Formats: sequence, C-alpha cells, structure tokens
Amino acid sequence: MKPVQLAIFTALGLLVAMETSAAQNAAKPAALSATKANDKLSPLQLIASADAGNAEAEYAAAALILLGGMPSTAHPALLDPAKADALAVKYLVDASTKGNAPAQYLLGTLYLSGRGVTMDALRAKSLFTTAADAGNTDAQNALGQMLRKGLAGARDDKGAAAWFEKASSQGNMLALTNLGYMYSNGLGVPKDEKKALDMTVRAAAAEVEEAQHNLGWMYQQGKGVAQSTPDAVSWYRRAAEQGYSPSALNVGFIYAKGEAGGDIRDQMVEAVKWFALAGTSSDDAIRDTAKKAIAYVAERVPPEVMLDGSEAAQKWMLKRQMGGVTTSANTK
Repeated sequence: MKPVQLAIFTALGLLVAMETSAAQNAAKPAALSATKANDKLSPLQLIASADAGNAEAEYAAAALILLGGMPSTAHPALLDPAKADALAVKYLVDASTKGNAPAQYLLGTLYLSGRGVTMDALRAKSLFTTAADAGNTDAQNALGQMLRKGLAGARDDKGAAAWFEKASSQGNMLALTNLGYMYSNGLGVPKDEKKALDMTVRAAAAEVEEAQHNLGWMYQQGKGVAQSTPDAVSWYRRAAEQGYSPSALNVGFIYAKGEAGGDIRDQMVEAVKWFALAGTSSDDAIRDTAKKAIAYVAERVPPEVMLDGSEAAQKWMLKRQMGGVTTSANTK
C-alpha cells in the first residue's frame, strides 16, 4: 500500500497553519475557576444568591449555566436552553453593571458569538475594554485578538501585541501563545523566532492546545527550530487529544502522506482516525476539509483500512467521553 499523495493537499489548501483564534477562543468562558468563591454553595443556594443580586454569585451562576454545569432542578428556566441562556445573560448584565470584570468578559464573549444575544462585535469590544482596563487577563487577551483580527475597528497589530504582553506577564498562557505567534511573524513586534519558540514551548507545556498546535507547526516547518516530523506529530497529537480539531486535521495529513514512519497501513488507519475526529469539529472549514480528506483516502485504500480507522476514532471518542484520554508524554 502506498501513502496517499499530492492532489488532496493542493485542493484542500495543505495544512492548517499557526494562527491566533479570535471569536472562537474569546468565546471559551474560563469561568469555572471563578466559581471557587461559591463552591460551598449548593446550586439552589447559588441561584438564590444570584437572584438576590450578589455580583459574584451572578457571574458564577451564569458561567455554570453556559457551561451546562447547573442542574435543571435549580431554576425553572433551565429546562429550556433558550430560557437558560436568557437567564445567564440577565445575571451577567446585572453583574457587569456592578463592575464585575469577569462578568463583563463573559458577557463580551456572548456578544462576540451571538449566544443568547444579538451578535454585536462593538458591544463585545466595549465590554472587553472595560474588563481589560480593570485587569482581567482573559479580557485583555480577547481584546488583543479583536485588534489582531480587525474586529469592530481597524486592525492594530501593535495594540494587539501590547495587550497580549500585558495579559501574558500576569500568567495568561493563551495570551502568551498569541504573543509567540506575533513574534514568530513579526506582527506588531520585531520578528524573533527564538523568542516565539520560547513562548510557545512554555504555553504548550502548560497544556494550552493552541500552543501545542503551533509548536507542532513550528517543528513541521522548521520555523525557529530544527525540522522534525516526529516532534510535529507528537505535539499535534497532544493538542488533538485535547479535542483541538486543527491539530487532528494536520496530524491526519502527516499520516496520510506516510511521513510519520512505520508501517504504511498503520499510518493510513491513523490518518482515517484523525480525519474522522476532525470531522466532528464545530468549525465549518475544518469539518468540511476533514470530510473531503476522508472521501479522498477512501478511494485509495482498502475498505478494511477505512473500517479500522473509523472504529479507532469511535473508541477514542468513547474513551474521551468517559475521561480516559490523557495527553501523550513528550520527550522534548
């Protein structure tokens, strides 16, 4: 059996490159940590405290509702997804007007994604700015992402890098990932691949999947580091094992081209597995590319290879759902 070659990689735009996520990452509520102040409260007590107007409880309750961690018995609105989102928005709006920066950030992510509210990038940017000025590092990172992408205003790489720097200096690893991307490409800062590599390695070691993906890309391309396909595969897999679909797609391409080393049939099975997992992505472009890749491979390998790859993907998803998937050790 020969590796799958060439045409699909041109037709589908080759690999997913290093990139900072804007709306997607900003819409990830880093909210569970903020519930620690309320972790001794039962769901009913937390809702009662939120209804009484306690800003921290409002934020914590909204975060749990949005993450699906609030039991439906805690409030009648939770029986209906739309009403549950509306309740979360109500809590966040109230907490935001009281100056709660985490609530301002989380409400901003909703306006950026359009969940529970009418999508409004200008409103999101305003909320992020207020929270960022108050020192919220998630908001600082999100504001940097908006400036980097030119959302709700002109693109401003220098301003974006400044916010990433501010957030990363306070320990925000996703901001450090984004700052590394800026240095790698000379966006808003002098190009410095050594500094970019150092930042990306630090964030990847902290299990930031975007950083792990970027590190995989750097090894694959020899960008700031000696080219190494085994290291690229290792870091892509670490990110993919956390559910990061761009990495699943990239590692699938490496296996499909037979570049990972070892038995070609085994590599084709792995390719199908990772393409199948990438095909479950919420990102339309990733999902569509993965499905086209699977169809292309299916025309060129025996049916039993497709079956084995599909079964491997199903087993992986089941294991992950049951909490049994852990990131691979990396020797670098």
